Amino acid sequence: MMKFLKQIFVFYLLFAATIANCPLGGGGGGGAAVVGGGVSANRITQKTISKGFLIKSIMRLLTKVERSNDINVNMKFAVILSEFLIKQSQRYIESNRYEQQVYYHLLQKLDNVIRRSDDADFDKVHKTILDNIFQKNVLLKPPVLKERHIDTHFEYKSLGKNYSQLAEMGNPNITQSDECLAALATLDSRCQVPQECLDIMVTDLPTYGYKRMHQILLLYVFMHHICAPNLGSDTAYEILASQKCTQVYREQNVIRQMNIPDAFRDLYLEQNVICGLFGYVEFMNWHNLVTVSNWPQENECLCLFINGESKIDCNCSNHINSLVLVYYVNGFLLLN
Repeated sequence: MMKFLKQIFVFYLLFAATIANCPLGGGGGGGAAVVGGGVSANRITQKTISKGFLIKSIMRLLTKVERSNDINVNMKFAVILSEFLIKQSQRYIESNRYEQQVYYHLLQKLDNVIRRSDDADFDKVHKTILDNIFQKNVLLKPPVLKERHIDTHFEYKSLGKNYSQLAEMGNPNITQSDECLAALATLDSRCQVPQECLDIMVTDLPTYGYKRMHQILLLYVFMHHICAPNLGSDTAYEILASQKCTQVYREQNVIRQMNIPDAFRDLYLEQNVICGLFGYVEFMNWHNLVTVSNWPQENECLCLFINGESKIDCNCSNHINSLVLVYYVNGFLLLN
């Protein structure tokens, strides 16, 4: 069981980057994309981005991952979640012939990544995750963009003065996240969710940065569990998610006011990915996709820089590329 619990933390590891791996604070501005020390000659704009661009980018990234000898937990869960999003869309949305072909090739690529994993237990874990959490008969609705669910008028400038410190404040801590994720993933038919985990999902106490995202990720995971209807209505979960993502939008205004510094790019993307899973247009839109698409790349995979110079991570299976995979897949499914 402990080995399984360790594997199930794939959920947590995809989105919950630690401060050590993704430093907060400082950093340079989020200007033009820098590739190999120069400015990208193929800058993406809202006129040039398209579903076709997203598909090509997804396929290139998955091809890189397929050829990788080290598929880490970040990418493993990105693959699982991407597969879930596609199959959820297939279930509810009638697709045209082009979309059917795209889905077929994407699912084939995703399956190749799963089968190429050097982890002998990954296939079993992959099935267990889908069976235990992303089930077919609970709270799954047609995936759609949602407008006017986020209050975009909250004051945010007061956060800007000390945001680097604020971004590390709140709950849950890493231990609490681990324990609650394990508890949710292993719930049995009695649906006895630990009170501490319920408190984390519903609290309105001030929380910022990755810790706020941990709360929302736990909520998203639980909403797709068969036990969810026992503890709340569909509407109640939606209200809770919109309230929390409204606070995330407030933080994003601060990050945008800072011109999306290099050191906050991973957090900015994580915010868009997780709140974008709920379909909120403030996070899932072409403007944000253009912003992300123009960040520094190497070998067609995104890299993280500090002050535009010091590369801290560039690997096609790294945290930011795992997020990009989910964001692009969801963008293809939701945006017109």
